[in-house]
Amino acid sequence: MTKTIKIIIAIALAAIVATGAILGGVFGSRAVAAKKQEQAERRAVQERQAAVDSVSNEFLLGLNENWVADMSVEELADTADAGDYIVFSGWADLVEDVLYNSPLQTAKIQALADAIKSEQASKLFADFDDNAALIIPLVKQVGFTSSDVSSLVYSLVYAFIDDGEATLESMKGRLIAIKSEKSAVNVQKNLAAVNTELDYLKFSSQERQSLLGALANAEGAIKELVSFAYTTSIGTLTDNMIEIIASEDGALSDVTDGEIQTVVNAMLSNVRSFKANMTTSEIEKLNNAIKTITDKFDGTLTTSGLFAQIVNYAKLAYVFTDSIPYLSSIAISVAGVVDVDFLTVIRDYSNNLDKYDSNESAVNLAVIAAKLTEQLFGDIDKAELLGLIDTLEKQAKTDYRRAFPLVLADFYINFMAYNGDTDEVLHPTIISEAMFEDIVGYTLMYTFLGTFEKTYYNFVDGKATDDDLRKAANNCPFDKFGIVNPYSRTDDTKRWFEYYMSETADVLYNMAVDYAPSLKADLYQCVEDYYAQDSVIKADTVLLASKALILPLPEGATDEERKAHQELIDSYISIARSSRVYGLSYLLGSIFK
Repeated sequence: MTKTIKIIIAIALAAIVATGAILGGVFGSRAVAAKKQEQAERRAVQERQAAVDSVSNEFLLGLNENWVADMSVEELADTADAGDYIVFSGWADLVEDVLYNSPLQTAKIQALADAIKSEQASKLFADFDDNAALIIPLVKQVGFTSSDVSSLVYSLVYAFIDDGEATLESMKGRLIAIKSEKSAVNVQKNLAAVNTELDYLKFSSQERQSLLGALANAEGAIKELVSFAYTTSIGTLTDNMIEIIASEDGALSDVTDGEIQTVVNAMLSNVRSFKANMTTSEIEKLNNAIKTITDKFDGTLTTSGLFAQIVNYAKLAYVFTDSIPYLSSIAISVAGVVDVDFLTVIRDYSNNLDKYDSNESAVNLAVIAAKLTEQLFGDIDKAELLGLIDTLEKQAKTDYRRAFPLVLADFYINFMAYNGDTDEVLHPTIISEAMFEDIVGYTLMYTFLGTFEKTYYNFVDGKATDDDLRKAANNCPFDKFGIVNPYSRTDDTKRWFEYYMSETADVLYNMAVDYAPSLKADLYQCVEDYYAQDSVIKADTVLLASKALILPLPEGATDEERKAHQELIDSYISIARSSRVYGLSYLLGSIFK
């Protein structure tokens, strides 16, 4: 071997050794890194599972101090409420899966588990129907963002449709497996409820895909709606304004116009963003999804209070979704009146609620209503108001529930005419006295029918008595609508209830279709009245809006003072009648109560 060849071999061997050392170091370090990554991922999975398990445990403990997750048949054998446990824990497992697969940070899931320990959370989960308002404070306490909440709501609805049947079948199997005399009554009650619900959740493959397809198509719109509702509820106008109005000293001297404007601007930013994102196309998708789901689940007896409440919120949203662009414009317009002076008026009124007599309260509410009316008509375009009325009429012909905003708007406007002097409707050539009486009847039936429906479901669930059901039915003016029920409340309660609901829905729908054109024309005329040249209505609205609140008379007031006080009240009432703000003042009064 020549010297040259030896040198080449030595260089090659050195290169191989060096390369091996380098590659060994690289792959060795990669192996260590991969192992650390694997351990970190495993630890993250364990922590996340522990967090969602904690949510289930705290939820069950909040309902019953003797309940824990994954109780066996043997552990449940000696409990009187084994059936309740199986149903609650079954839905908790579904929610747990949604939480685990959600984009939520694990720390927030654990924070949710900690929040569930609170007394308010226990009330919420024990009875969603009565305590649904506690949802917002709970998620606020956890620190959920609007994105967190909107993703969760969407995923919960999706899971309920996709996995609800399997969840109920699992509950059914576990209920059947309980062989204990002590829990027999409770188990049978829950088994009957689960079987009833399965009738609604047994979908064909095509039906399930139709529901999930409509939901997926409207995912962006649903999340936008939920996000807007949540953000507006916790982060802008609501909390901040309440805190300002309720501050201790009864004055707003420490709150500047700039601070108020910051709050209002934040709210307006949310509204403008919401309006921009909720295009006609998105609203159509949202309406289709809500209608598809509520058609399937409206009136369903559900063993899950959470999912029942989501459906209730969906039904409420469906009433207003078409009007989103117009309602957003109105919100933007009315927000313009919110400043220190206006908030001072609001708080001056609320601080004296217990001191006002009925006349003082009425005229002061009229002043507040006039301020809002002046701002609304002064800032929003007339064509946009007419566009809103057109939209309300169009949707009124699709569903009796969606007719309610049109009926309610005209009811309040005509209510202003009932001022104790003329006792007439505003435009008798458009809305006759008889038609207005029908509109009042519609409003009463619509209101009481919801209570009747809820009472029936509570009756089936053992939360209401037969007497409660009888009273709820008596509150509904079925006979005045010509509805005579052939079924017995006591002998055939289910068909008795279903007959009332079906017949009433048909009657209300037919009324909505028949009266919608007249209601639209009446509202159109009200707008024209305000915008007319030399309009007395507008002039008096502006005049009333400039007035200060009337304060209660001090104790020991003289006869002269009482007379002057009454004359001032009479002058306010006169302006309020001609400015037609009684309807809005009545609505405001119901808010302050």
